[in-house]
Amino acid sequence: MPSAPSSLANPVQIISLATSVFAAFVAALAAAIGVVNFLRERPRVRVELELHVSRSGVVGEFSVGGEVRCSNVGRRPVYIRNVWAGLIRQAGSLTITIPEDGRRLTEGGPPRVCPVFISNVPLNQLSNCRGKATDSAGKTYRSSKPNIRWPLGYQSSAHKTARAKAAR
Repeated sequence: MPSAPSSLANPVQIISLATSVFAAFVAALAAAIGVVNFLRERPRVRVELELHVSRSGVVGEFSVGGEVRCSNVGRRPVYIRNVWAGLIRQAGSLTITIPEDGRRLTEGGPPRVCPVFISNVPLNQLSNCRGKATDSAGKTYRSSKPNIRWPLGYQSSAHKTARAKAAR
C-alpha cells in the first residue's frame, strides 16, 4: 500500500526551497548593483561661471569679462563641443559661443577654462547670467549663479540696501 502524503516536508524539499530563496536574493542584489553602476557611470559635467567687473577708462562705465570652467565629475570621459554664457531668459544679449571641437574631459582631470567677454548687459543683471556647456551627445550642462568679482570700492544698489537693512 502506498503511504499517505506527509504534511512535513522532506529534507530535499527544504534544501530546494532554501536554495531558491538564496538565488532570488542574489539575483535582486545583482540587479541593484547593476542599476547603481549604470547611474554612477553616467557622464556629468560641472559648469562654473566666474565674472570679473573692472572699471573702464570712462567714468561710470565698467567692462565685464570672465571665464567658464567645465570639469568632469562623472566616471566616463566627456567630449565638450560648445561652451557659452548667457542670460537666463533673454537670448542674444550675451550669448558667446566658443566651439571646442570635442575637447575631452577625463575623470579627475583639470577643468577646461574658456574666456568670456560680456557687453550690453546691465550690471544689475549679471547675477542672472549662467554658463552652459554642450557635450558631443547634445546634452546641455548649466551652471548655478555666477561668482562675481566687483572692483574695490564699488557699491551696487543691492549692496547699499543690504547695508541699510543691517544698520536698522
